[in-house]
Amino acid sequence: MHSMRSERGRTLAHEPWAVSALLVLAALLTMRAVSVGSSPMLPLLLVAAWTVSSWLLGSIVRWRGFPYLAAILVTSVFGHLGLLAGLAKDFGSAGPVVLASWCSTRSDIGLDAALAMLRQAPWGHAGMLLGCNVGMLLTACAELSTLRSGMSKVLFLLLCNLLMLLGMLSVQYWPLASVGGGMEVTALLMLGQMLFGMSAGMVAAWWIADRLCPYRGAEMSVVGEVGK
Repeated sequence: MHSMRSERGRTLAHEPWAVSALLVLAALLTMRAVSVGSSPMLPLLLVAAWTVSSWLLGSIVRWRGFPYLAAILVTSVFGHLGLLAGLAKDFGSAGPVVLASWCSTRSDIGLDAALAMLRQAPWGHAGMLLGCNVGMLLTACAELSTLRSGMSKVLFLLLCNLLMLLGMLSVQYWPLASVGGGMEVTALLMLGQMLFGMSAGMVAAWWIADRLCPYRGAEMSVVGEVGK
């Protein structure tokens, strides 16, 4: 996005400190959504998490694949935040816990189960897709695909939406494990699986785009070209 450029020419959504702050915010909101008890040390832990993750991302910011990593992180986190907001509308403040409880009692898988999940949490899935699209726009991931393969931006965004939704629904084939800690821990596991499904869908979209469209072959700096 042209309006979100930093001093070094990257978009704000590609800045290590901003990506790290988004990750920490998502972690905080997730803990609150699943009613995980807070600790007096929580603010210090969050600051430490932001500092460490910001340093780690900053150390690889010049890596050629960093824009793709940032796009996956930002898109998945925005999708996750949209999912949390949608589940709150579907089930109330304890939305993830309610959905995890429902999912843990189901033994069927397949198309019927996927449609049942969509019917149970329509706003959750809609919020996830809306959040993912916001993340994709902020990180200009469609431009990354255009630079790599030449696939049109509209087609790539449609492909991403389809594969991220399929990835999120496909986690039903990965049954929720029976772990200690109660339904709150099960909800965290479910949300982690959905995050993985969204991220895997985005990676799959780039993989498919590279193979469906001819590679341009021109050596170019991705970071310098995104947003121009």
